[in-house]
Amino acid sequence: MIRKNAFLCIRLNSRMKREIRHNQLDDSTRFLYAYKFLQKYLKDMYLKVQSTGLEYLNADLKGALIVSNHQGRDDCAIILSTLKEYPSTFVIDEAKSHAFVFDRLCDFLHAKRLRFDDLKSQLVLYNEMAEEIKAGRRFVLFPEAGYVDNKNNMREFHTPCFAPALKSKCPIIPVCIYDTWKVDAKEYQNKNTLVLECHILQPILYEEYQELNKKQLSDLVKSRIETKLNELKKEKNEW
Repeated sequence: MIRKNAFLCIRLNSRMKREIRHNQLDDSTRFLYAYKFLQKYLKDMYLKVQSTGLEYLNADLKGALIVSNHQGRDDCAIILSTLKEYPSTFVIDEAKSHAFVFDRLCDFLHAKRLRFDDLKSQLVLYNEMAEEIKAGRRFVLFPEAGYVDNKNNMREFHTPCFAPALKSKCPIIPVCIYDTWKVDAKEYQNKNTLVLECHILQPILYEEYQELNKKQLSDLVKSRIETKLNELKKEKNEW
């Protein structure tokens, strides 16, 4: 995709670099600019995203934590492309955030780089996220912290990821993605369009989880996503 759109990538990289330096655009404008690139990316990758639950993306839910299961490297792009009317950014493993163009995109969208091997930096980052969520920013988060061989299954959640929600008292929006692991699977590497699914689930408001600790909240969110995942498996006879 980068080879096919080399000129576009170079121009995009320069535009984002300039904007990061001057900081003249608000979050919504930055997101819409990135959204156009994401749509181009998905098209050139022959990926089509089917979405449900968009009615839950209420504009009144200013700051929020958007929590999803994780299956592949394109999961964030797939979710952000679904959130067109709901500008958001994301949390990413610091080690995976420095690829060409993508490195600049992280800074452009005010993404947070998370170091799983540094507990002190995690604490600082989660406190920053809580303050930014209070100010209205929305973050896409993958608590499984990895996607190798996940396919349409789930691993345990990284419990500390829910600290920003408890600190900011924000809504949590569960997201269930389905079949996105196929993007990197060799048996699906062809030019036929690959249909992927992104399901936005009903938000969990602070009143519903205020009595829970991080582990209990993690289990609650995971169970909501896993329930939807199992429903999809049953519908498609993929148990």
